[in-house]
Amino acid sequence: MVSFYNSSMRAHGGNLESVYTLKNHLATSKLYGDYQAGVGTPDYERGRVSGITAEPWQTDTCLGDWFYKEGIEYKTAGQVVKYLVDVVSKNGTLMLNFPLRPDGTHDSRRKKVFWRISLTGRR
Repeated sequence: MVSFYNSSMRAHGGNLESVYTLKNHLATSKLYGDYQAGVGTPDYERGRVSGITAEPWQTDTCLGDWFYKEGIEYKTAGQVVKYLVDVVSKNGTLMLNFPLRPDGTHDSRRKKVFWRISLTGRR
């Protein structure tokens, strides 16, 4: 991990421009890496913390399923915004996956949800 941060600083003129995230940071085995509190950012895949944390954290989820499936039910724009507000209010960040079709395009349902999310930020 030290090498990772040092390499980032060398590549960016002495500025640290990288973030080390780790899933399963609470696991006792080293299978998922060598997380140390204060050094990396814990990632709670499809999860959240119960309250505000002093240190940043991350979660990731998907609009529907991780991979595109015809007919899969998507979260509504309201559900996504509510989730995002909860995560950010607890010092977290959200990575939201939009599943792509095999040809790399989005379906119209995804576009509809994304469009409604973008409208919530307008005044």
